[in-house]
Amino acid sequence: MNIAMPAKTLLIFLASWLCSQFCLAQIHVKSDANGKNDGTSWQDAFTHLQDALTTAKNGDEIWVAAGTYLPGKPGDPETSAFLLTKNLRLYGGFSGTESSLSEREFAHHPTILSGDLNQDDIAGDFKSNRSDNVWNILLVKNETAAVPLIDGFTFEGGHADGEIKLGYESRGGGIFTFGPVELRNCQFRQNYAKQDGGAVFFWDSLLVEKPKILNPAFRMVVDSCRFEHNYAGESGGAMCQALINSQISASYIGHSVFSGNKNLQAGGALEIYNKVANSNIEIKGCIFEKNIAELGGAVICIIKAENAITTFSDCHFWENIAVDNFAEKVATGGGAIRFTFFTGAEASTGKVKDCTFSKNTTELYGGALSIYSEQDVKNNSVAIDSCFFDKNESDMGGAIAFLPLGQADSLSVTRSRFLENKVTDNNPKFFSGGGAIGLSYWGESKKSYAKIEDCMFEKNESQGDGGGAIVIKPFSRSNFSTILGCTFLSNHTSGKGGALLYDNVNGNYKLEDCTFRNNKAEAGGDRVQEGKAVDISLFFLFYQGALWMQVLYSLVMFLIARERTMLYYALVILGASIFSFSMHHIYQFSFYPDDFLYSTGHTATIRAGLMLIIFSALKFAQHYLNVNQYYPRFSKIFHYYIGIYLCYEFLNTLHYTGLWPFRGILETIWTRSAELLILIGLVTPFVLAFLIYRKGFKPAKYLLPAFIFIGFSSVFGIYINIFYGQPNNVENMVSGVFNLLAIIAVGLANGYRTNLLKKDKERAEKLAELDTAKTRLYTNITHEFRTPLTVIMGASDMVKGNEQEKKLIQRNSRQLLQLINQMLDLSKLEAGALILEPQQGDIVPFLEYIVESFQSLAASKHIQLTFYRELDELVMDFDAEKVQQIVTNLLSNAIKFTPESGKVVVHVKQELRKQKPTLMLKVRDNGKGIAEAALPHVFDRFYQADATDARGSEGTGIGLALVKELVQLMNGEITVTSVMNKGSEFTVAIPVTKNAPVQGAVFPADDYAPAAAQEEEEMAPIFQPPTDDLPLVLIVEDNRDVVSFIKSCLRRKYRMEVARNGKDGIEKALDIVPDIIISDVMMPEKDGYTLCRTLKEDERTSHVPIILLTAKATQEDRVHGLEVGADAYLSKPFDREELEVRLQKLIELRRQLQARYQDMSNQAKSPASREDIFIQKLRTAVEENMEDESFGITELCQAVGLSRMQVHRKLKALTGIPATQFIHSIRLQKAHQLLLDTDLNVSEVAYQVGFSDHSYFTKLFVKEFGVRPSEVREG
Repeated sequence: MNIAMPAKTLLIFLASWLCSQFCLAQIHVKSDANGKNDGTSWQDAFTHLQDALTTAKNGDEIWVAAGTYLPGKPGDPETSAFLLTKNLRLYGGFSGTESSLSEREFAHHPTILSGDLNQDDIAGDFKSNRSDNVWNILLVKNETAAVPLIDGFTFEGGHADGEIKLGYESRGGGIFTFGPVELRNCQFRQNYAKQDGGAVFFWDSLLVEKPKILNPAFRMVVDSCRFEHNYAGESGGAMCQALINSQISASYIGHSVFSGNKNLQAGGALEIYNKVANSNIEIKGCIFEKNIAELGGAVICIIKAENAITTFSDCHFWENIAVDNFAEKVATGGGAIRFTFFTGAEASTGKVKDCTFSKNTTELYGGALSIYSEQDVKNNSVAIDSCFFDKNESDMGGAIAFLPLGQADSLSVTRSRFLENKVTDNNPKFFSGGGAIGLSYWGESKKSYAKIEDCMFEKNESQGDGGGAIVIKPFSRSNFSTILGCTFLSNHTSGKGGALLYDNVNGNYKLEDCTFRNNKAEAGGDRVQEGKAVDISLFFLFYQGALWMQVLYSLVMFLIARERTMLYYALVILGASIFSFSMHHIYQFSFYPDDFLYSTGHTATIRAGLMLIIFSALKFAQHYLNVNQYYPRFSKIFHYYIGIYLCYEFLNTLHYTGLWPFRGILETIWTRSAELLILIGLVTPFVLAFLIYRKGFKPAKYLLPAFIFIGFSSVFGIYINIFYGQPNNVENMVSGVFNLLAIIAVGLANGYRTNLLKKDKERAEKLAELDTAKTRLYTNITHEFRTPLTVIMGASDMVKGNEQEKKLIQRNSRQLLQLINQMLDLSKLEAGALILEPQQGDIVPFLEYIVESFQSLAASKHIQLTFYRELDELVMDFDAEKVQQIVTNLLSNAIKFTPESGKVVVHVKQELRKQKPTLMLKVRDNGKGIAEAALPHVFDRFYQADATDARGSEGTGIGLALVKELVQLMNGEITVTSVMNKGSEFTVAIPVTKNAPVQGAVFPADDYAPAAAQEEEEMAPIFQPPTDDLPLVLIVEDNRDVVSFIKSCLRRKYRMEVARNGKDGIEKALDIVPDIIISDVMMPEKDGYTLCRTLKEDERTSHVPIILLTAKATQEDRVHGLEVGADAYLSKPFDREELEVRLQKLIELRRQLQARYQDMSNQAKSPASREDIFIQKLRTAVEENMEDESFGITELCQAVGLSRMQVHRKLKALTGIPATQFIHSIRLQKAHQLLLDTDLNVSEVAYQVGFSDHSYFTKLFVKEFGVRPSEVREG
């Protein structure tokens, strides 16, 4: 062979040859130029090759001469198949000289490894007489990590027809390989396998009982090979690849031709059987033509693995056929490619890119490509991009059929063209349609979806049910289809839907931004026909009309009433309308994230509608529910949430429009956080409405039905999304009805609130008028009060003698005048008539002087009053009279509400506030504090905390209101902080100015000086009767002047004891057991009601009459007093004579009770009252110790658990007799009974009733009954 070679190529060859001589051995199997083996027989050549394979070392090269023909020997495994077990590089087509690879003439002088098949066998469908057990031409067992290379061979007539044992005997007629191998520049012709892989079968492990993994990182390469007219009895007419046990599998089939291959079942040219997770198989630049199979005319991909990827790129499929004339047990489909996802497949992907499919056919599904998934697989997908489908044909889906049974499987078709594909109706027992694409979601499939985007459909035809280009048959209602930006041109159908047929009632598809031209449907719907779908267009129009009527009405009401809730309500409805229009049909008002929003053009509008709904709904709830009033802190959280949500929606818009998309785990996190954010936005207003309703805001309850309707719509939508996917038209209509009900409910609630606000406004105006009238009234009254007060105070100065009474009159007159002045000042402030009269002076000594004037009052209550200052002087402008009023009121309150041994601190300092010098005055006490609920109201006029509070005391409720008004008049601020059981602190901040005229030393006015505490020793000695026979009255009153007045009224007829508060009163009453108690109701520590209830429930004092004195004179107060056991109720101011009459009547009632209990014979009856129980208790104690002469008053007190004085006082009050006489009376009653009923003599009777002295017994008996004991016996 004469071959001219350029010098450069020769140099490269020589360098390569020298390297090969030193690095590895080359074994040559030569032939002469005529293609004969050096003149020897083919058996010698075969033996030579077998010897070479046997003696070769790992990595050696074996070169087989061009023209060598090595046929296999039938029936002899050792000669019909040679074994390749090492990492050898096997080259065919060698020229016969020791030359380079470039001299191989593969096309003209191939090295042929042949079996016993011939062309007649192929033509005769393998039915000629053949010898059995003729095995593979080449068997490879690769147990190394390296990949053997087979380059430049032709495998022809291989015949694997042995016994089917799941092994190489019946697979891979040309080559069967255990483990990886690399095939390059090889041809496979007329090879046969009884089972799989007519020419080549690749397996990643040895088939034994427990498969041995030969190479965990399996990689198979087929490059630049040609497969023609090979045949397999089951799968893979040319080649079958089985990936079962590898850990990482990556296979490549490139630039090869598969032509005229055939099998009985699946994959006319190629079967890929994959069970290896995370594997990657790529088929690139290949040609598949005129291959035939039942499933997948050219290729079938059977995937049973997780995250497996199978990619077809730059391939051409021409005239491949998937037929149904071999077997009917499996449905056909996929004229060119069939993707099948079986059990075990999850998140696996098929990719088809830049491929051409022309004139491929199948009798049923997918003329070019069919995708099928089993019921128990999920999240698998096939993506088809930039492909061309021309003149493909089937009964359903002329080019593509998508047939998912799994969960959330998907198909994506983008940037592809479909031209003159066709659907025929040759098999009427199955549904048909879809000249280009058929989408059929089976009943078991859930949440599967298909997206067809930016595709061109031209001159496709459907002779079946309809859908000239596309048919969608969602037998399962939870699946979804999206068609975006596609062009439909001149498509035709004999059925319905010239371009598209949607043939179901569920309506789960979306069609946007598509172009339709010259499409034709003979049965109706030249463009789109929605088969049996429910038409909700009228409802949609009604829905939108109702929304816009509400919008216009609310806007008009807002302009009239200027009520913000109306504006936000209108914005909510406007957002709902925008959202609904953007979705092209009524969509969930429940706002859960939608995974199917793919349209860039409408996504921004949809998100804008959602933003408007959420923002306006939250603002509506905030204003409607008065969140600022009931939960002021939560109002700030509302604003934070709205800000976060608006940022989220902005980023969400970027994500869905593709401007800034999230991918992978970030997208999952984003979606879950979005769901949580929206859920919070939905739940929060409902919870707030419930809580605020419980706080007494009645309009909140009318908003609850709206939240219930929205909640139902949301739960309903989420349920449909989870279990069925996208909702259908009927479900959209149901959701829309509940949305309308919610909108109506909100409108009614808003109307109710507006009317309520109107009524409140009218009521407020009337109250304002009434308040003005009341202010005018009490202003006039207070003016009138000043005249008689002036007379009283003047007359008291002129009275001679009775100095103590004069002081009492003057002191109370000044207090009343001070109260009148405060009411007048409030009236002037309200009218704007009270003006400041500032003078410049040192305010620190002025404040200190005021505090000092309260020292005597504080000392009377054993309270430590401290004035603390941080500066020696502070010259500023101040109105002395008004500053004195402020400090006096604050100090009076602090001392009033601080218990004995407490502390009150007045703290004065200067600090900068808003860059201006400010006087800071703080009055702090360590009393029991103010309840948190009362803090916002302490400066309201006439407001008083609940009287049941331990701080409760009588007052007017105008002192702190006046303080606040005066501080504000000085451009200052006043605040209060308080902690229950720790105390309160009032802080006054007054700006420091120096504009007024300078004044000398300023001293407080006497008008506002506190009344001097009246000590007991200051009182004139009250006349006390010298005898103890007069009734003992306990006076419980915290006002010393009232105590003094009562004493002056009762001093000649009663003995008196005094307690200063309710707690002391209870303790003293239990100790002395008075005859009568006179108690005030409003007192520190414990009030009069508590005192009355406690004493009436105690056995020691239950008999004591109690008179309650109070300024609370309502019928309700009287009834409450009587319910807790009060015997009489007198209102302040009370009349002296009325008090004396009340006391006298109560004393007479006690005398009647004494007469009753003095008759000891009546006491054996069952006791009916607490007093009866007490007397019976004493009587029982005496009777049980009747014979004990030593049982006296001491033993009796011990028996009933009371002190001697308590028993004596209670018994004397009930019976009028002392305890000793009570014991004697019971003994004598018993003796009288014994004398009448027994035969005992007088001495025996006396002894039995506890008398050892007969004379003393007789004396007492005569005194008790008026007769001697013997006379009773005789009589």
